[in-house]
Amino acid sequence: MDQVLGNDRVANFPSLAVDMSAGPHSGNIYVVYSDNGAHDGADVMFRRSANQGTTFSAPVALNSRPGTDRAQWFPEVTVDTDTGRVWVFYYDQGIDASGDRTETTALYSDDGGATWSNPFPISSRPFHAGYGNDSSQPNPGDYNQAVAQSGQLLAAWAGTHPIGFTDGLPASTSFTVPDVEVTPVPEGPTFAPLSLGDPRFVETGGDGIIDSDDRVELTLPLRNFVTNTLNASSVTGISATFSTTCPDATILDGVSSYPAAAAGALVENVSPFVLHLAPAFVPGTPLELTLEVVSDQGTASLPFTLATGTPIFTPVLVENFNGVSPGSLPSGWSAVNGAHQGFAVVPWTTNNTFCGTSSNAAFHQNANDGIGAAPTRWERLFSPRVAVPADADYVVLEFDVCYDTEDDRDFNVLAYDGFFLRINDLLTPAPNLTSRSVLAEAFEEEFTTGSIKHYPKHLPRSNNPNYFEDMSAWAGDSGGPKHVRMRLPGMAGRTVQLRFEYTQDESFTCTNVRPDRATCGVQVDNIAMNSVVSTVPADFDQDRDVDSIDYAALRICVQGPSVSRTPACAPKDLDNDGHIDLLDFARFQRAFSP
Repeated sequence: MDQVLGNDRVANFPSLAVDMSAGPHSGNIYVVYSDNGAHDGADVMFRRSANQGTTFSAPVALNSRPGTDRAQWFPEVTVDTDTGRVWVFYYDQGIDASGDRTETTALYSDDGGATWSNPFPISSRPFHAGYGNDSSQPNPGDYNQAVAQSGQLLAAWAGTHPIGFTDGLPASTSFTVPDVEVTPVPEGPTFAPLSLGDPRFVETGGDGIIDSDDRVELTLPLRNFVTNTLNASSVTGISATFSTTCPDATILDGVSSYPAAAAGALVENVSPFVLHLAPAFVPGTPLELTLEVVSDQGTASLPFTLATGTPIFTPVLVENFNGVSPGSLPSGWSAVNGAHQGFAVVPWTTNNTFCGTSSNAAFHQNANDGIGAAPTRWERLFSPRVAVPADADYVVLEFDVCYDTEDDRDFNVLAYDGFFLRINDLLTPAPNLTSRSVLAEAFEEEFTTGSIKHYPKHLPRSNNPNYFEDMSAWAGDSGGPKHVRMRLPGMAGRTVQLRFEYTQDESFTCTNVRPDRATCGVQVDNIAMNSVVSTVPADFDQDRDVDSIDYAALRICVQGPSVSRTPACAPKDLDNDGHIDLLDFARFQRAFSP
């Protein structure tokens, strides 16, 4: 199978189970495994034998969209010892078009594998496979197991939940995730094949940010995610109820119907879901929401989270590398050798010609430089020390990357040479530890590279100590510069260092894959790291309170409902109706906290 983003190990090992029940299929042997014959990462294939293993049936793909839905891997099969129901569960990245979001998915057959239920998630919500991924290599999936009896499946698997930068400290140098999950799945409920699309909303302020005292109208698309001819069908009679656990949120309209969803189709709620946040709502608090769906084909529970709060950005690191000549690094930046084999160290440097740019940028060449020994290496670029303010709610890190390295033309994700980002915590208060480096993917709340989520590629496992194995990375052909944006939680009060880590294997470069390329390598430029605090729109001076100074700024802009606002007064139009009037004053008054 192909490599999987965020998951530090993949395997093609099959899982086998025998029907030990007293049912009509007793003695049948069932096998499941991952197969990448359709080149979408891997599909879960099922085969059965009714003659004690002498022959097996032709393989049947069980997952939702075979050949088109990214990787499904680490499948497990078990048979209920009482009912004979055949259960299969597996990891599934079909929830998203890119990135490392993953579900644990299950399905079952009550007739010895002739027909199957719809696949459905048994994880409570999608999780990030890369969370908690550090030098300890947690290897989720290695120990997944299942047993079924008395009409119930018990599935044991490794999953993650959101964490921050300092998770695990000071007791441990490792993160606290992945966790072991044991999920009981009863025989009774029927699950609709519906997943949540990307939520959209319109709020009172009109700035695309959910703040206190906002009225928020939401569109919550639903996708019928099964197109497999094994079990695809339309979902009909769809209605949903919208709820929240937030005490400062009031649901104003929490019920809507949906049109029927054909196999693979995306449908939207007929009427908007509406909520109102109280003036006392604390900006920056994650808004936890759930959509409970019922349909003629079953139910689905779909939790999700929306970010809130108007961000105030404070730069803590800015670097475009144009202050030095090509071939030099700016003050405070350093090239550090991690390991190398056969040749002298080839350090990070700067270059103003790679990727068709004239701007100077940090650069590392992807080259087989030398004769008679392997060019395997691991080279690092360290930033200056960065102090994150103690009041930071989170950090936003942005930069541009460009890369052209060896990848594999037969796989979508597998690559061999590339680079990734770790962040070193220089204030790690743990025994016998002066610092801790963690992968950005291990705790990020948001991570995009151009139009995709996460990294584009993943490097394979290797026993070469000079190669940085099992890493998701910027690798392959970027097709020009790509903008990277990361939202990083839990870094308040830390002193940190960015570490861009480049590695390449013992053979080949981008020219072996794309012979027309003159230069292979990786580049990073235009780094902007900001500490962010969350406030409300009425905090005009951005000091995290709404007081008399903010009132004075509002007062000089109030002109009444018939007068259009001036550009300078636009931030004071708190209801976004084009005027600064008593309605804006009323919203300001509710936020006022002298």
